[in-house]
Amino acid sequence: MRRAPLIVLAAVAASITAVQGTCFVPNGTNRNDIKDFHLDTYEPCVSSGHAMCCNIKNGDRCEANGLCWNNVDKKFWRESCTDPTWQSPKCLKLCISDDYQSDGIGATGTDIVVTECADESYCCGNDNQRVNDCCEEGKGVRIEDGQVVTTSSLMPTASSAGASGSAPSNNQAGIIGGAVGGAVGAVVLALAAWFIWHKRRKSNARARGDAADLTQNYVAVSQEGGYPTVVEAPSYYPPAEMPGEGHPVELGSESVRSTSRR
Repeated sequence: MRRAPLIVLAAVAASITAVQGTCFVPNGTNRNDIKDFHLDTYEPCVSSGHAMCCNIKNGDRCEANGLCWNNVDKKFWRESCTDPTWQSPKCLKLCISDDYQSDGIGATGTDIVVTECADESYCCGNDNQRVNDCCEEGKGVRIEDGQVVTTSSLMPTASSAGASGSAPSNNQAGIIGGAVGGAVGAVVLALAAWFIWHKRRKSNARARGDAADLTQNYVAVSQEGGYPTVVEAPSYYPPAEMPGEGHPVELGSESVRSTSRR
């Protein structure tokens, strides 16, 4: 009877491991329940948490970007994921539309072969005109950190692939340099404008002073032919008091005749 708890614990642990190790195609079907001509045994590429699965026992190799590389047929495959809802960011949501098929089965219900284009983007399918057009027209998608990124937002064409490799850091440095240069230029222009304004202001003030002096020294006395005749105004001097240097004068000592009557 003591062995019963141990057996139960072992069964629970096994069931948990089985659930964690189960791989599902995009429509939620257990990939190992789908029978085809391959003896498929799909396993997660990572032992813990959600991850993409590959047919490891049939020659697949897990790639860092979430794809599976089969060294026998030399092809990339998008296979299954441990999340049955495929909502986990660890599920590579590439070629999950039934517009693409493999062996007559829609892509949501099975694995799908993926073609790598010359610009290192990926198109769904292999060796057909549709795939060739996808690559040549730059319609492939990129995979970064296990997530799909549209090619148009990164590299529209193969010819621009090499040129845009270091573009983000260079653009950022250019933006910072342009902002600093623009600020310095604005300060220089502001100082130059202030200097010109100050110089003109001083010149205008000097001109107004000279005009005031002229109007004080000249007056219009007549008008001939519509234009006033200006002459120099007479100088005005305030009246001055005569110097007080006079000396008293003594009257003469002549006798005065009496006019009185006796």
